[in-house]
This record gives sequence, C-alpha cells and structure tokens, in this order.
Amino acid sequence: FLANDGLYNYAFVLKYDVLTVHRGGDQVESTIYVAHYNPRKPRAEVADEFYPDLGGNLKRFRAGDVHRLALEQPWDEHYIGALVDRYHEVRGKRIYWAIWSNTVNNDR
Repeated sequence: FLANDGLYNYAFVLKYDVLTVHRGGDQVESTIYVAHYNPRKPRAEVADEFYPDLGGNLKRFRAGDVHRLALEQPWDEHYIGALVDRYHEVRGKRIYWAIWSNTVNNDR
C-alpha cells in the first residue's frame, strides 16, 4: 500500500484478462501485466512534465472493471522510476506501459 501524499511518483502493476485486441495483437497473451503511472490520480490528470503523453477518461481503478488501454512495451524503455509489482514472483511475464486508460461500457 502506498500513501497518496503526492510526495513521490511511482508506477503500479495491474493484472488484466485480455478481452479484445484492437491493434498489434500478434503476440498478446490472454493475461497481461500493465504498469500505470501514479494510479491514484484520474487519468485525465496524470500527465506531468516527465510523462506528458499519458491520459484517458478513467477516474479510478477498481477490480473487475473493463478498460480500453493504449500500451507500449517494454515498460522500462518508457518509464524510469519506482515500480510496485505485486506479481514479481510470476516468472517470464511481460509488463506493458499504459499510455492511456479509458472506461468501457459494460455492454461490450
């Protein structure tokens, strides 16, 4: 658990079950791991002087919600900083870097 005190920036890894791949899905696994920058901030407010291209309409992350994501890989070519990865014991996983995160209507 990380405090939301605004004193530091970090990325947090979330686990996703892939429902649909819209682009570049040749090698996408059915489960992916995605690093989100400062996940406690709404995506519309997450961009800063270090990562100005981040965004989206997602207001907060909740387990079970469906998101449409724009991703880059490998994450460590796009982000330098603290990473909280609670899935660190999962061997051989690929971590993606989230550029934007949008909510998806549950009607899919």
